[in-house]
Amino acid sequence: MMAVDAGDRQQLRERLKATLGERPAEVLMEHLFDEDAAEVGTRLAGLDLRLDAICERMDAMGERMDAMGERMDAMLVLFEQRFDAVDRRFDAVDERFASLETRIGGLETRMESVEERLGRMEPGLEKLDDRIHTIQNTVMTSFLVTTFSSWGLVLAAIAII
Repeated sequence: MMAVDAGDRQQLRERLKATLGERPAEVLMEHLFDEDAAEVGTRLAGLDLRLDAICERMDAMGERMDAMGERMDAMLVLFEQRFDAVDRRFDAVDERFASLETRIGGLETRMESVEERLGRMEPGLEKLDDRIHTIQNTVMTSFLVTTFSSWGLVLAAIAII
């Protein structure tokens, strides 16, 4: 803003007199350059300086906000990378569970097969058990017959003597 001095005011007054006449020029000059107008101009200049300072602070704040935004973007990228890593780990765990389920399914199938085979063997085992009992009875009977026969021979030999 350019400073207005007394010479500038005098020049304006002369041009106004030439254009408007003396009385209108005086009225206009009095309203333009009274003491309150100068004070308003000073206040406006002070406000202008304050506004410039506020604008500078706003620019600085904008730069800080931009820097914060960049840091936030970088943090978001890191978070996304970490979440992706966690997702990959969960996928790996899911694959392991799927593998375990397959293996357990295979074990169940094998157990059912063993169970079926044992079921088929059971009648044979019952027959075997029956044969074992028969053999035991035969052996026991043979033992008793042999024992009693031997005692009979011993007694017969004692009686002959």
